[in-house]
Amino acid sequence: MGPQRPLYGLQARGITEPYARPASIEEMAGDYVARIREVQPEGPYHLLGWSLGGTVAHAMARLLEKDGQQVAFLALLDSYPADDIVKDPATLDAEAEDEVLAALLPGAGSAVRELVERRADRRDILALLCKEHAQRLKRGEETVAAVLDTAVHSSRLIRTHTPGTVDCDVLFVTATRGRPDDAVTALDAWQPYVAGATAEHHIDCRHADLLGVKAVAALGPVLAEALGNDAQQLRKSEGKHNA
Repeated sequence: MGPQRPLYGLQARGITEPYARPASIEEMAGDYVARIREVQPEGPYHLLGWSLGGTVAHAMARLLEKDGQQVAFLALLDSYPADDIVKDPATLDAEAEDEVLAALLPGAGSAVRELVERRADRRDILALLCKEHAQRLKRGEETVAAVLDTAVHSSRLIRTHTPGTVDCDVLFVTATRGRPDDAVTALDAWQPYVAGATAEHHIDCRHADLLGVKAVAALGPVLAEALGNDAQQLRKSEGKHNA
C-alpha cells in the first residue's frame, strides 16, 4: 500500500473491556467513528472492513456522511448484510455461537471435532477451542475467551441490524473458494444500501483466509489501484492533518 498510507486497526472493546460491549452495530460504529476522528478529525475518510467488520465499516460511512464528512473509499471484504433476521433471543444466541464455531472449526484439533461429532454442548466446544487457541497463540485462556465471547456477541448484533444507505462508492472483494455457485453476490446483497458506484473483485481463497499472507498479497494491489484514484485528495487530507 505504501508508507504514505498508514493503516489503523480497530479492536473490539469487548476483548479488554467486557462490560463495554456495544448493544448494537450502530453503537459500535459510533464508537469507532469517534476513535478514528481522534486521529483524523476531518475527511476524506478511507474505510475497510472484513466479514462483520464490513457491516461495521458501512455503518461508520453512513454516520460520517450524516455528519457532513466525505467518505472517499469504502471496501467491504467478503462482507454481507444479515438477511433472515430473527428476534427470539435464544435463537439469536444459538445462531451466533454456531457462526463463530463454523469459522473456527476448520483449524480446530481432533478433540474439538470429536466433541462436535458427539453433539456436545456448545459451551464445552467453545471452552476447548479457547484452550487450543490459547496454546497456539501463546496467550492466556482468559484473553482468548474474551475474543471468542466478543465474536459471539458481535455475531448476535449483526442479526438484528438493518443497514442504512451510503452515498459513497464501494469496492466489494469476494472470497470465492468454497463459495456455492448460486450464492448471492455481495453486489446484489448490498445494492439496496449503496447509492454510489460499485465495483467487485474476486480472490481465490476461503472467507477465513482473506487476510492471510497469500490472500493479502493479491488484495494489496487491488486496494492500491482503487485508492490510487483518490491519491490527490489523500495528499490534501494528509497536509491538512499534519498542519
